[in-house]
Amino acid sequence: MGEQRGELSPIVAYQSYRQRYDLEHMFRFSKQRLLMTEFQTPEIEHMSENWIRLVMLSYVQLWAARELA
Repeated sequence: MGEQRGELSPIVAYQSYRQRYDLEHMFRFSKQRLLMTEFQTPEIEHMSENWIRLVMLSYVQLWAARELA
């Protein structure tokens, strides 16, 4: 929709939508299995960022090892 609608091809729109599916799966898996949202601390600014980074690193490690499993 909008004035720039013609600048986006259907192929680019489709590829962007497919990437969204991968991101949503990653966040769902991280929240349910890797306990991304379960970490609690009074210093939310610093510790929460580190926890999320650790969860993302663990997700990447699992993804990289998927062929070995």
